[in-house]
Amino acid sequence: MLFRSEQTIALQDLLPILESDDRFESTAARKLLERLPLDSWKNDVLTSTSQRVVIQGCLALAIVDPSPENTNAIIGKFQELMKGFVSDRNFVDLLRVMQVAIHLAPPTDETRQNLLTTLSEEYPSGNDLMNRELVRLLVGLQCEGITERFLEQLKSDKPEVEKLHLAMHMRFLE
Repeated sequence: MLFRSEQTIALQDLLPILESDDRFESTAARKLLERLPLDSWKNDVLTSTSQRVVIQGCLALAIVDPSPENTNAIIGKFQELMKGFVSDRNFVDLLRVMQVAIHLAPPTDETRQNLLTTLSEEYPSGNDLMNRELVRLLVGLQCEGITERFLEQLKSDKPEVEKLHLAMHMRFLE
């Protein structure tokens, strides 16, 4: 209702809604966040300890102000989170937000290389959905040295749909 009536809300009131497990609530909260002045919430998002707030807030940051500086900040925060425990759901969402941020504003070469190192260590995971998102990022960022692991996955007993997804993306590797 606040979103449709074009109302604003204080950041402190918005943060608990950003953490919601209900994707409709958290999306509405993110849309409201995007209406607030960037300077009033950017630092709070990038220093938050809540993974859900970071995910939704970084998506808002990438949308509101796409720049290599913000993409680097988003990737840096995500790499920090990935050093600890991240649930499967949150990990997939982190990967998806990184894809959006990178698409809107590519990171610097140094950040790109650091990210590739981190992501290549995660592949392959035991979760097919995670692997799909990892493949998209690793191929999109042109990860060198990942081809052997991709070929091993193609030769494995993975379901055909997973092999097809991988093969479709491998054609974009240079």
